[in-house]
Amino acid sequence: MTLGGMADAFLYAYLPLNATTLELNAFSVGVILSINKFVRVLSNRWVNALAAVTGLKHIVSMAICLAALTSMSYAFEMPLWFWLLVRVVWGISYSMFRFASVQYVQVAPHKGEALGIATSIKELGPVLAYWFGPIVLATWGASQVFLTSAVATLMGMALLHNLPNPKAKVVLKEVVRFQKPNWLDAWVFISSFLIDGFVVVTVSILLRSHANFWSEHVLMNTAIFISIRRVFQIILAPLTGSAIRRYGHRLVFALSSVLICIALGFMAGGIVVEALVIVFAAAAVNNVCMPLFALQRSSTRENYNAFAKLSTAKDIGAAVGALIGLPLVGVVEPRWIFSVLCVGSIYTLYRVLRR
Repeated sequence: MTLGGMADAFLYAYLPLNATTLELNAFSVGVILSINKFVRVLSNRWVNALAAVTGLKHIVSMAICLAALTSMSYAFEMPLWFWLLVRVVWGISYSMFRFASVQYVQVAPHKGEALGIATSIKELGPVLAYWFGPIVLATWGASQVFLTSAVATLMGMALLHNLPNPKAKVVLKEVVRFQKPNWLDAWVFISSFLIDGFVVVTVSILLRSHANFWSEHVLMNTAIFISIRRVFQIILAPLTGSAIRRYGHRLVFALSSVLICIALGFMAGGIVVEALVIVFAAAAVNNVCMPLFALQRSSTRENYNAFAKLSTAKDIGAAVGALIGLPLVGVVEPRWIFSVLCVGSIYTLYRVLRR
């Protein structure tokens, strides 16, 4: 997943700068870079069903092949429709990787620690690509970078030999029918809307509007804050796993969620820079805790369904936050947006913790 994600991260550096050469306009680039997130909203439940039929090992092997295929495709000029098709395939591949990486935590003796390490490793590749992508692309050229990424991704097949291949009985109607979200799903939606969607697309506006000291270098500081979000995930995820082993995932989840609510209160009061650091750190901890609510289910079938629901809530939140973030701050003051999110988050968290 780390190697496959690097090509996706390289694309964020490559595509905007080379859009004219590739005969793509700005709107097309935006659609290409975001369509994979919307695809995951639909693919999560079908990956759940496919894993039940084929087993997790085959899900990983399919994900590796699809990720390598998409990485290789980026090395060539393509018409818009083929770009969209390739990105749809990457969205499906990502759903497979994410589902399998969490489910394999079940075989670990200490699930929290295993999930923390897996989360950290997963984020490492994209962070390196974000930081060094422009330099590597300029030095080697896009074709060589993407083809090398495809080959490196395929090498992951060698790691599958000793993996178990668990399956679960999943009823088809459970996959295709709407399943009522619970309060934990609502919390995942709100936190993802805020952190993975709204804040990511509006952070430059928030810094420029509320932190005059940063205004001269707002572009550079925007990049730093977006990177910090992933760096926190790399550093804090293993530490969170150790804390979960000692104190339990519910307590760690509750504390990190309270910090997110406090950070929202700070943002509503105009304290943006400090609040962003708090919310990114707390979200890194929260992300490790969340899958454990699904993994604790009594049966693999319930576990698969619960995790598919959580993943879908997360993807919808991120997609909606990114889609309406900029238009929303254009008509509503950010402090009012954060005030509403703060109240909604506090109430939702209260309902989650009452369970």
